[in-house]
Amino acid sequence: LLAPGGALAFSAGGSEIRVWDLFSGGKLIKRLHSHAKAVTSVCLDASQSRLVSAGLDGQVVVHDIARLESVASVPFGDAQLLSISASADGTRLVA
Repeated sequence: LLAPGGALAFSAGGSEIRVWDLFSGGKLIKRLHSHAKAVTSVCLDASQSRLVSAGLDGQVVVHDIARLESVASVPFGDAQLLSISASADGTRLVA
């Protein structure tokens, strides 16, 4: 998933999200460890300033792209979340 401007890319593998700097040749710059189990989906919110992730741990986690850290987490109990999407108007997340 590409961030606005194309400088950063995000990939999910296992329980972490990797942040890549494409302008420096694809260098790994950060690993976000916000999930206890596999991350299954990532998307950008409507403002494109937040990265949202869902995982098999039943968590939806919101990350601030500028600070590269999690800013909110919503548990869904025992649910294993397979996909996440944000509405175009920024009012809803669907998992």
